[in-house]
Amino acid sequence: MKKSTSLGTFICSLALFSVSAGAEESESFIFLPGDQLGAYWTIEKKVAPHYPKRALQKGEQGCATVSYVIEPDGTTSNHNVVVFTSDFFKAPSVSAAEDFLYKPSEENVDKVSVITINTFTYQISNGPSADEEVRQKIKGFCESKALEALGAPAREAEVE
Repeated sequence: MKKSTSLGTFICSLALFSVSAGAEESESFIFLPGDQLGAYWTIEKKVAPHYPKRALQKGEQGCATVSYVIEPDGTTSNHNVVVFTSDFFKAPSVSAAEDFLYKPSEENVDKVSVITINTFTYQISNGPSADEEVRQKIKGFCESKALEALGAPAREAEVE
């Protein structure tokens, strides 16, 4: 079976997540997509994931969206891959998100924990579709599917 790397044939695998503080007690968090995060947190350290060698060898491009909690100290926890186009992209995306560091905004004096998502896009820079428009379509596709999986209002994203 030949795998296609065209955007129209991406198959997303969805995984729902839950965050709990313990077996008997559940903690609630505010969910904020990345574009709404600035009211609470700003990124201080963002790490790019490595491109998986096997995906590169196979010419695979795609994305993975990771959800995580931003803790009061600015570190991240409870990392879950919500959407991915290839298993190759899951581990490096989680690894990168684990190294993120945030600082609270001036309005977030209580350092409120939030759940957010980050989409990592994997695109071969010398490949046939190595341009910003394609990267944005891949990212939009994954983010839309992630928001849908998390029960948030989905944004329009067309993948052709």
